[in-house]
Amino acid sequence: MATPEGTIEPSAQPAPAPEPPSEEAVAAVVDEISKEIKEEKKEGDLKATLLISGAVVAVLGAIFAIFKKVKGSA
Repeated sequence: MATPEGTIEPSAQPAPAPEPPSEEAVAAVVDEISKEIKEEKKEGDLKATLLISGAVVAVLGAIFAIFKKVKGSA
């Protein structure tokens, strides 16, 4: 069967399978991912620490305000 000009006839042979990545490439990607996870964990720990510190300061401020109010009324 003739094909019109400019069209590509499909190949009878399948395309070759791509080469699997080397062990070094896989190890490099795994190392990079583990580094990113550790960095994100550090950032998460810092955020949690700051949040807890803020809550402690707020509670201490409230306690101080209550004692000041009680002392002023006495």
